[in-house]
Amino acid sequence: MTHPDLHDTIHEAPTSVSLALRALRRHPERVAFQWDGGALTYAGALDLIARQQAALSAAGARRGECMALLSANRAEVWCAGVAAQGLGLAVTWLHPMGSLNDHLDQIADAGATLLVVDVPGYRDRGGEHATRAEGVRTTLTLGPAEFGQDLHAAAAAAGSAAPRDLAGL
Repeated sequence: MTHPDLHDTIHEAPTSVSLALRALRRHPERVAFQWDGGALTYAGALDLIARQQAALSAAGARRGECMALLSANRAEVWCAGVAAQGLGLAVTWLHPMGSLNDHLDQIADAGATLLVVDVPGYRDRGGEHATRAEGVRTTLTLGPAEFGQDLHAAAAAAGSAAPRDLAGL
């Protein structure tokens, strides 16, 4: 029998964030994501997640909030989802083919207070979301736009950091 003051971690389930971070740490030199004209290693993904966490925190993201993402299937977007979940945020993914009204309903139903828009594919729709989504107080963009704060630029300015997993706390 274990002492009641000792914490038994062997029977705890890992969070999806802890699994992702563990996998990325195992082989830092391997390519995690590859696309036409570029690639991101496991170590690069870890670094990006950490810098995005710093940028999200600086933008006012708070544990327990929900973040909505409108994006294409891209490496930096996956990293943003892991970064948000690692900070203890819930994430709702907006289907890229969904209608504006469906997205607005989903954002409201989830209680999303943050919105992340993938600018290369969704600049116009994201601008509509930013002005019409009830409850969203902060809009972040993946790339420069006429609306929101550029998460790429904020993450680059954040400098190096270590990724955190606050999801299981």
